Amino acid sequence: MSHFRMDKKTVRKLFGKIKGVVPVPNLIEIQSSSFNDFIQFDYLPEERQLAGLEKALRNVFPIEYEDKMSLEYVSYELGNQACTCGKLNGIEDRYRWHCSSCKKSGCSRLEQDVTCPKCTKNTARYHACANCLSRVTVKLPMSLDECRSSGQSFSMPLKIKVQLITWAKDEAENKTIRDVKEQDIFFADIPVMVDLYEEKGRLQLGNLGTFLINGVDRVIVSQLHRSPGVVFSQSKKVKDFRGQAYYLARIIPMRGSWLDFEFDSNDSLYVRIDKKKKLLITTFLQALGVARDQMLSLFYDFDIVHVDKGTFFRPVDDTLLGERIEKSMVPEKEAKTYAGKRVTKELLARLGKSGIKTLSLSTGYLLNKVIAQDLVDEQTGEV
Repeated sequence: MSHFRMDKKTVRKLFGKIKGVVPVPNLIEIQSSSFNDFIQFDYLPEERQLAGLEKALRNVFPIEYEDKMSLEYVSYELGNQACTCGKLNGIEDRYRWHCSSCKKSGCSRLEQDVTCPKCTKNTARYHACANCLSRVTVKLPMSLDECRSSGQSFSMPLKIKVQLITWAKDEAENKTIRDVKEQDIFFADIPVMVDLYEEKGRLQLGNLGTFLINGVDRVIVSQLHRSPGVVFSQSKKVKDFRGQAYYLARIIPMRGSWLDFEFDSNDSLYVRIDKKKKLLITTFLQALGVARDQMLSLFYDFDIVHVDKGTFFRPVDDTLLGERIEKSMVPEKEAKTYAGKRVTKELLARLGKSGIKTLSLSTGYLLNKVIAQDLVDEQTGEV
């Protein structure tokens, strides 16, 4: 405890003998537990939760090809797990057990490593290799000190088990399974957090809280992440040919490439994928499968104009809402009633009661209008 000491009438307080009250917490527990939750290292496939690496793989698969074949994801395994001689391998062989009392066997995690889930007696044992008498464990290609001295990364191979399913269709378009092929394939070498240790009968990674990349220890630094959504902004530097500011748009997905939409000096709309070379928006839409004759209908509403013996007219429907009726559009006896009025729901109902089903259009009304589709002469084929 601290105490006072009187020395020439000067009060001095000593803190050197104060005992610690709160123990120092594990400062790397958050990083270590987060990484173990991500990889779910020492877990059987049926024990893994839909999170981390398991969730990422299940979001990507299945990969289908024209309803003929599909590549299905089954499970993954991290690291080279085998016995000493290599006869037994895989996490399933690591947790395969046999009970000497009830003669049952299975593949699951045992309570206290001896309790049989069938008869609940403490007579169950994990399988050991008959050749080397050792249980399946994780075999590291290089130790932590060897990676540091040789400048290598501390990583583990990731292998995934997939199924290639071939489908067959009958005349009624019903799909049936023709063939199924299952295989373990090497996916990638993943750097893992050092080092390997065991806690509560389960292998864990990351008791040091660092990664070893090319012989150098690296740590994870938390960074801000742009939330997904659509962002609209105004360009302060570039202006269009009218001298007005540009309006830009950016689509930020949860996962994938960013899309930036911008105009050029000719007022044409372009798109950039991951801030790379810009493409015309029409080219981008065609790449997404949108037909050329359907692009305008995605952005504009069309007015249907009928032609009969050189006379243009429009049907009376909801497409007229908001427009003003001219005197030449309606019969002369109804001109005083409807001329100069803006079309509303009530006015449409009144036009229907008056028996007016179409509105005549003058040639001046069609000036500066753009035709949505090309007009083709059926006899000559001229556009």
